[in-house]
Amino acid sequence: LERFFLHDLFTAIELNKRFEPAYEGLWMELEKGREYYEARSCLSDMMNLFGEKPKFYSALCRLYSFDDYLEKATEVCKAAIEKDPKHADNYVHLAVSLRDQEGGAQAQKLLAGAAKRFPASETVQTTTGSLYLGNKDYAIAYKYYKQATKADPTSTRAWQGLANTAFELQKNEEALAAYGKACEIDRKMTKDLR
Repeated sequence: LERFFLHDLFTAIELNKRFEPAYEGLWMELEKGREYYEARSCLSDMMNLFGEKPKFYSALCRLYSFDDYLEKATEVCKAAIEKDPKHADNYVHLAVSLRDQEGGAQAQKLLAGAAKRFPASETVQTTTGSLYLGNKDYAIAYKYYKQATKADPTSTRAWQGLANTAFELQKNEEALAAYGKACEIDRKMTKDLR
């Protein structure tokens, strides 16, 4: 079925080279199928045809970070932030790329700023918490995970992070409650609880 859908998208593009929804559908299907190189190529074609739109930069930022092209991800994510400073995920992808290039302090600074700017972004809050947790700075990680649970009360990773950091800080009752909440959302979380 997916093959037929992709074939239809290619046919639509052949019939009308300037039909943007067909390109968007193709890019999204390629990304969903983890065909990141092809998705990036499609986005590059779209930028040439339809202009350098912020959503194209954000998508390229995400795709380069998936394939661990760290230098290119850093470059594209910086451009994505310039084009669309209100898109929280661009900051996350840039910070992860910087961290992976031995720029932990720079990534930490970037994420801390993004966490202040986007308190309602679970992704930003959780990633920031994870970075501090990796540095064993449990008190600061705890603060970000707590905010992440407020940003998205259905996020398993936010509750799990809150539980782990609360446990490290010997806030055992809060840790147990957070583990319970994570288990309600996803039964696979019982391993951490045990």
